Amino acid sequence: MKKLMFTALIFAVLISLFAACVPEDTSGTHKFVEELLFELKHPYIGAPPSDLLRLLGSPEGLESDGMVLHTANEPYGITLYYVCDNDTLPQYKSEKQINLQHNALIFLALIDNCSFVEFALQTESTYSQRGEIGDKQATVYRFDIAWADEAIGGKIKEAADTLESFAAFYANLSALPSNPVVPRESIE
Repeated sequence: MKKLMFTALIFAVLISLFAACVPEDTSGTHKFVEELLFELKHPYIGAPPSDLLRLLGSPEGLESDGMVLHTANEPYGITLYYVCDNDTLPQYKSEKQINLQHNALIFLALIDNCSFVEFALQTESTYSQRGEIGDKQATVYRFDIAWADEAIGGKIKEAADTLESFAAFYANLSALPSNPVVPRESIE
């Protein structure tokens, strides 16, 4: 628990420093972040996920615990593993799930052959009993292209055709209504 608190404190300090370095945007858009994200657009899931994850950061209350790329067979995708405390996990079944939804939409828009994004959330108690990545007891949220198309009312794969289309998509993320998915309670 102390390690998690210390990591959270370090993360908060780094976020504060990053926020201080981001130039003030007087145009009312998120131009700087949009451009950085758009530069990570890639046709294949295997190339940019770690850079994209670094730029997006961990969702609130979650500590990154690795990822698994699913590239052997179609559909291609990614599973992102996170650790959280027992109080945080239930919040992702309701109000905080929007954080996962936004990150999934960005992944699906920017990586052409990415068909799904999974977030595997585990508590500290299940984390201490874990084995290798992929052999963990977790609550899994899966977001796919059909879900994303419905969430944005259009084609997610067209949201990043150009910097301008991605900028419009990104600017409207916070205005999108929540489109929650029901998690499954373990990873297969």
